[in-house]
Amino acid sequence: MANEKILVIDDDPDLVEVMRLTLETQGYQVFSAAGGEQGLKAVKEIQPDLIILDVMMDYTTEGFQVSLKLRSPDPESSTHRIARYPF
Repeated sequence: MANEKILVIDDDPDLVEVMRLTLETQGYQVFSAAGGEQGLKAVKEIQPDLIILDVMMDYTTEGFQVSLKLRSPDPESSTHRIARYPF
């Protein structure tokens, strides 16, 4: 493990903290975002190795919409090159 970066996108601060503590004890760098827009900005800045995404945040489909934006095939999309693996 070479200090991989994990981004947790979730609006529940208690759940984020539990994941942070668990993952950091295993040597991961953990970053968090409290919502979809903040998460998309963090993805561009951090370029994480893994994203843990809550699909139901402030509104029911927020996580699904973030997922679709991350997987966008549009080369003009700001996150186009971020998804390295097909889901």
